[in-house]
Amino acid sequence: METIPKEPQAQLDKKDAETLARNFNKCFGHATMYGVRHQMSVDSLKMFSGVLTAVLETYPLINVTLEHESIVFEGWNVDKIVNAKKLASHFKKANLQSFSFEKGLTQGDLEAFLDITSNIGRYPTADDMKAELTVRGVKGIRLNYIMYRKMTSDEAVIDKGALAGLPASRLSPNHDPGDSFSLTKVLANPKAAAGGVEALGGNSRG
Repeated sequence: METIPKEPQAQLDKKDAETLARNFNKCFGHATMYGVRHQMSVDSLKMFSGVLTAVLETYPLINVTLEHESIVFEGWNVDKIVNAKKLASHFKKANLQSFSFEKGLTQGDLEAFLDITSNIGRYPTADDMKAELTVRGVKGIRLNYIMYRKMTSDEAVIDKGALAGLPASRLSPNHDPGDSFSLTKVLANPKAAAGGVEALGGNSRG
């Protein structure tokens, strides 16, 4: 009998998000305390890998984000499921704001991810972690990727070259010509950014 592939889901449901969070919290904690080769880490990683692989069959990209002091799995706050304070503190030290799991990753990829991200002493920044993931040939896992994915799909990245072509009268008086518009800056100061974005919109309507 032929197996019909499952269609990708539009949104991860809360139960799956909590199951993933619970298993991630366990294996990340074990990796931090004992290292990834300890038997407890091996066992919890195997469990997490199985759960994650199954969910990725119907939802091929899972984003985990640090939002203020909270841990969020695809829009679901899982602070009651994980050790949120400890995880948030750990990720903030490395400026690790998000990580993404993609369909096709292997248990070996997850082991390398845990080995690297749990070891801030050896890999103190998100850039160091990303570099080591590349060195180890890890596939299907990205760090600080969700910001760029959302900007390319939902936002226009406005660089200083584009703004340089606009008349001064059409830019926000608070605009610094040396800056680019970024999602971080817009969120930090939406009023100041709004003038520049509106000006660009007006220019495009010509």
